[in-house]
Amino acid sequence: MKIERNGIFLLDKEGDKPDARLRYRIRWGKKHSLSILVGYRVEIAKWSLETQRCKLSTTHGKNKIQANVINKAIEAVENRFEQIFYSFEIKGQI
Repeated sequence: MKIERNGIFLLDKEGDKPDARLRYRIRWGKKHSLSILVGYRVEIAKWSLETQRCKLSTTHGKNKIQANVINKAIEAVENRFEQIFYSFEIKGQI
């Protein structure tokens, strides 16, 4: 059984701030969805909508977090949700 799902990373903008909280939203079925914060702030101008990743060789937030660190966290979130959905698919549960 394959659970149809769609995951997307979104930026939660706050007024005129140049950065935003990074959030992952996943939807499955016709009415189920879940959103979680990834734990990083991303500078909006340095975010790629197409790849849903931080642009390479950029830094983000007050602490100047490297893009590759945030992008690895994004990958980890995606991989974890894939594992979770796979375990439900094996059980035949939605």
